[in-house]
Amino acid sequence: MKKVMALAIAAVAFASCQQNSFKILGTAEGYQDGDTLYMSDVDANPTDTIIVKDGKFKLKGRADSVELSIIFSQKNPNDAVLFFKEPGTIMLTLTDNPATSHVSGTAANDGMQELTSQVNEYEARILRLSEAFIDTMLNDAKRQAIVSEYTKIQKELTHLFYRAAEKNIDNEFGFFAITNLVPHMEPGKVRSLIDKMPERFRRRPQIKELESTLASAEAAEAGQKVGDFVLLTPDGEEMSIMSEVRKNQITILDFWASWCQPCIKEMPFMVSLYEKYREQGLQIIGISLDEEHESWVKAIKKQGMNWPQVSDLKGWNCAAAEALQVKTIPHIIVLDQNGTILRRGLRGQELETFLHRHLAIKQ
Repeated sequence: MKKVMALAIAAVAFASCQQNSFKILGTAEGYQDGDTLYMSDVDANPTDTIIVKDGKFKLKGRADSVELSIIFSQKNPNDAVLFFKEPGTIMLTLTDNPATSHVSGTAANDGMQELTSQVNEYEARILRLSEAFIDTMLNDAKRQAIVSEYTKIQKELTHLFYRAAEKNIDNEFGFFAITNLVPHMEPGKVRSLIDKMPERFRRRPQIKELESTLASAEAAEAGQKVGDFVLLTPDGEEMSIMSEVRKNQITILDFWASWCQPCIKEMPFMVSLYEKYREQGLQIIGISLDEEHESWVKAIKKQGMNWPQVSDLKGWNCAAAEALQVKTIPHIIVLDQNGTILRRGLRGQELETFLHRHLAIKQ
C-alpha cells in the first residue's frame, strides 16, 4: 500500500510539473550557428540566453504564472517577438520584420497572433493614408475624406480589440487585452467584458483598479451633465465653461494642443464647421493641453481658430481633461445648452452630420 501511495504521489507531482512547464521551439531566420538571442520580461529584465543552432532555438522551463515576455537580438535590434510565457509548447518565428514574426501554440499566444495579424493589415492602410495626406496638392475635400477614412479605421480597430478580448475572455491574452487595449472604449462595453471574465481574473488588482476608473468614466458619458470649469483665456482672464455653454444651443468642447499634429490637421475642418453653423447656434470652446503659453497662442492665430480658447497650461493634468476622462487628443465632446453630454468622440463627417440634424431640429 505504501508503495502504491508513493507511486500515486509521484505521479501527481510529475503531472503538476508537466502542467507548469513550458517549451519554446523557435526558428530564427537569417541567423548562424552560435548567434545569441535573449529573453526578457516586458520591463527589459533579462531572464534567459538562447543559442541558435541550424537556424533554430529552443528553451524549456517552468511557468508558475503567465508572463508577457520578449525574445530579441542585440545584434539586430529590430528582430524581436513578443509572446506569453505560459505552460505548453510555444512556437516562435523570429525575423527582421516584426510584421512577419510569429507566435502560436498556446491559447494566449494564438489569440495575440490572430489580433496582431489583423492589426498589421490596418497599419498598412494607415500608412497609405498618411502618405496620401502629406500630398501638398490635395484640396480640402480630399483631405477631409482621408480624415474620415482614418476615423473609420479607428472605429474598426476598436471593434477588433473588443472582439479579441471577448473571444479570449478565459485566457491570459483576454485579460491583457481588457487591461491594456480596451480601457479607452465606452465604459459600458468594458464593463460588459469584465462581467464575462472568470472569477480568478476579476479578483486581480488590475481589474479592481479598472472598475474604479470605469466608475469615474461613466460619470462623463452621454446623458450626464458636466461640471463647471474655470480656465484661463490666452489673455489671462478667467472663463467659466458653463457660462459660455448656456449661451448656445450646441457647444463643442474641442480638446487639442499645439504639439498634436492630428489636432492641427483637423483644424481647417473645424474652422469650416464653425463658419457654417455658428449662426445656427453652434459654439466651439477650445481646451488646450499645452504647457507653453507662446506655442498655444501662436497655434491659435496660425490656424484661425476664432472661437473661445482656454487652458490651465498643465498638459495632460488639465483639470477639465481629467474630470471628463479625456485620454487622447483630438477629442470632442458635444454638449447641449444645459451642459448635458450628447455625444463624444465624433470627428469629421460624422460630427457634421450630427450637428446638422440636431441644429435643424432645434430651429
